Formats: sequence, structure tokens, C-alpha cells
Amino acid sequence: MINLVSIGAVVYLLAFVLNDFIFKFSFIFENINFISLTSGIRIFLVLVFNIYGAISIFIGQLLVTFGYLNEPNPIFSIGTSLTIAVASLFARWVSFKLIKIKFDLQAIEFGDILVITIIFSAFHSICQQMLLNKLALSKNFISDALLCLLFTKYVLHAFKYKNR
Repeated sequence: MINLVSIGAVVYLLAFVLNDFIFKFSFIFENINFISLTSGIRIFLVLVFNIYGAISIFIGQLLVTFGYLNEPNPIFSIGTSLTIAVASLFARWVSFKLIKIKFDLQAIEFGDILVITIIFSAFHSICQQMLLNKLALSKNFISDALLCLLFTKYVLHAFKYKNR
């Protein structure tokens, strides 16, 4: 499993670097953009490899923050890495409960992938906002978190309504 975790971490780092290079035009803020290859890698790693995928994400994000972005604040780097890994695991758990996915992932349909992506995005955004708020780097925690939850609720509701 060490090989799996190592490969996952390196793939995560490479996806971040590639995303940064190719999709720089879609940045909303520094290192936040509309197109994110690392989000897809996170979903794949955690859905397929569960806890080992989360460990890969944690190590990969540490490589990104320390090695690629040269983040000087170790608390922020470790906090971000841990937050992303834990949020991904929690999103996996919620996705499995909500969509009733089997653990072998055989019955996933396209619509399920859309819902899973939204769940992962929401958990990641909210957990990241909580970390930024805790480190006093965010001044709009409540409004940002509520907006994220509201958006997620309406998208999931629309998806449920469409699939009646």
C-alpha cells in the first residue's frame, strides 16, 4: 500500500502543477479556479482507495503547499492538507449513504458522478472555510459557508427532482 499512497501523492502533485500551467486563465483568486484537475484526482483516489486515497491526498497536498507553492506557514500547510483529506473521506461516506453506492463501485451512473462531485466540492469548500476562519484568514466565514450550503442544497434538490 505504500506504493499506492506514493503514486497517488505524486499524481496529485502533478495534477496540481498541470492544472496551474494549463488553466491559469480560469483563476478566480490565486490558486482557486473553475477547472480543477486535483478535484477529480481527489474523488478518484478516495472513491477507489478509501483511506489510502485520503493519505495520498494528504501527502500530495503537503507536496503542493510546501514544495510547489512554498507556503511559509506550516500550520496552514498541514491544516489545509488534513482538511482536504478528511473532507474527502467524509464526502465519500455521505456519497455512499446518499446515493447507495455499492463498495465495488459497479453501479455508478453519470448522474451519480455529478452528485458525488457536488458533495465533494461542498465539503471541501466548507472545511476549507472553517480552517481559514480558525486561522483568522477569512472574514466572511458565515456568508461563504451558507452560500456554499445553499448552492449544494439547490443543486442536489434539482437533481432529485429531475430523477423522479
